[in-house]
Amino acid sequence: MTQVRPLVLLLASLGVVALPATADDLADIKAQMQQLIQANQQLMQQVAELQEKVKKIDVDAGNVVKNNKLITAGDEDGTVKLFGSETSIGLYGYAHLDMYKDIEGRQSGDWAADIGSQPIGDLGGDTRKGKFNMTARQSRLGVRTLTPTEMGMLRTKVEADFVKSPDGNDANLDTSFLLNNYVFRLRHAYGELDGDWGKLLAGQTWSTFMNLDTMPETIDFNGHASSAFIRQPMLRYTANFENAGNLAIAIENPANVIVWNDGTSVQTTPNIDKQPDLIANWSLARDWGMVSAQALYTKYNYDDGAGTKTNKDGWGLGLGGVFKPTPKDSLMVQYTTGTGIGRYVPTTSYHIAYYDDVNGLKLYDSDSWVLGWTRAWTDTVRTTLAYGGTKINDNWMRLDGSPEWDSREMFEGFANIIWGIAKNTEVGFEYSWGERETYPTLANEVLTGKRSRIGTSLHYAF
Repeated sequence: MTQVRPLVLLLASLGVVALPATADDLADIKAQMQQLIQANQQLMQQVAELQEKVKKIDVDAGNVVKNNKLITAGDEDGTVKLFGSETSIGLYGYAHLDMYKDIEGRQSGDWAADIGSQPIGDLGGDTRKGKFNMTARQSRLGVRTLTPTEMGMLRTKVEADFVKSPDGNDANLDTSFLLNNYVFRLRHAYGELDGDWGKLLAGQTWSTFMNLDTMPETIDFNGHASSAFIRQPMLRYTANFENAGNLAIAIENPANVIVWNDGTSVQTTPNIDKQPDLIANWSLARDWGMVSAQALYTKYNYDDGAGTKTNKDGWGLGLGGVFKPTPKDSLMVQYTTGTGIGRYVPTTSYHIAYYDDVNGLKLYDSDSWVLGWTRAWTDTVRTTLAYGGTKINDNWMRLDGSPEWDSREMFEGFANIIWGIAKNTEVGFEYSWGERETYPTLANEVLTGKRSRIGTSLHYAF
């Protein structure tokens, strides 16, 4: 009774019972308490079941939001995640206006420098002076992606510009100069797996035989023509040896053109490529700058389809470096030499390979070099100076006796200043100069063609 009495007193105070209580009253109270306890247990079970249902609803709702988010940040700056995917995608490019005024000479390429085709006197090409031109054809658009995989990060890029005119002829008034309706032209299209084991790239991009870091920056679209410079399809593997640098090995599209010695050429007749170009590139980057070395092997095959067949091996070597004597200064140097490497260096693209019935198949030897200096005056203003040249070490004049294509030496210089006037917006000014000299003509006369130009650009990137 000592334990029951306090409970009875409590219940009495709540109005449940009235004192004094009998034994029957206590029995009823116990029965009521038991019912209350059972009811409370049932209620708690229902609450637990409701909580589980709420948790499941939250999880399902979370999945719906996760799979249908409009925008989430990608794995790198400037990218977003594709809907319901681990792939990040980024859009990039720029709108660009080039303007120039010719002071001396006129490029046959017209809107971008091409010293190898510089007209000489009254020979070959338009020699009118003082041309002014504006074009937006350098503008470009690109898409890049990143996707995590079990082998590392998969990166892809597809990029194009508007350099090409619809019929491929810059001089066509209907398609280019009057309507300015330039067409989309493929620049890059490749995928690359990047992991601890190295990098595997397949597609079209900058050749393994070149090094963009050693090329001085120019406002002119073509840049310094004595630099190794070409894009083409390839399959490339790059290994990272840490302190020993990177080694890239590639097979690349050959596309070796043999020109008949009257100046005509067709890609597949009478020449035909039978194996890819083989290229190796070693590079080492440090705080003081970087150095690189490239080697190339290629093969030219002549086959007229009528029983006449011959071939010759071509080769190329390249060395380059960027050196930073101060945090604001960069010095660039590159040297390229070889036999039959004309299409890899713009200045030698007119001297690749020739064939005639008397001399057979001929590959040209050449040496090219470029020096450059870039100074970052402030965070928004930079200047670049560049000078270089090319020497063709063989003279083999065309059968028609045309000396204007038979260059012996070519030189170019560029001086520019680029100013970032606002976010993603730059204006540039440049003076450029070029000269080419032929081998002696049949009359033992050396001919010279010169050009000079003032150019400017407005660049709006996104």
